[in-house]
Amino acid sequence: MGGFGRVDLQKKPDGTSTGRARIRFRFLKDAEAAAGILELEGLAREDCRDFVLEGGSVHGDGVGTVLATETCLLNENRNPGLGRDGGERELRRRRGARKVVWLPRGIVWDGDTDGHVDNFACFAGPGRVLLSWCECCLLYTSDAADE
Repeated sequence: MGGFGRVDLQKKPDGTSTGRARIRFRFLKDAEAAAGILELEGLAREDCRDFVLEGGSVHGDGVGTVLATETCLLNENRNPGLGRDGGERELRRRRGARKVVWLPRGIVWDGDTDGHVDNFACFAGPGRVLLSWCECCLLYTSDAADE
């Protein structure tokens, strides 16, 4: 693929196949935005809407390593039957990933996104991950931060 801004991905902002009408309504025009911006800039468009990937479901370090949670990216309500191998293949092909670090789950109470990784982890630079957690309350399953 190469270059800048050529990916038009499908997203499900609330992580459900049917969605909550109030939330989904706010995002109806998002699908048109990528195509419009690419057209205005005269850039080629690769239609990737068969791969559901919201912005917060992955986080990259800029040199090829990507963080993702299994509960979000591999969820049957987004990418049915994809599995880890399929997820890695799609992230290599569409995001230029060379390595995918799979985290088993996100924050427990995150029912809207099924555990977007950007709610608790991000890269501070190549090979450096910032992780947030709370020891005083149950934001994560008991062992999520340890995993």
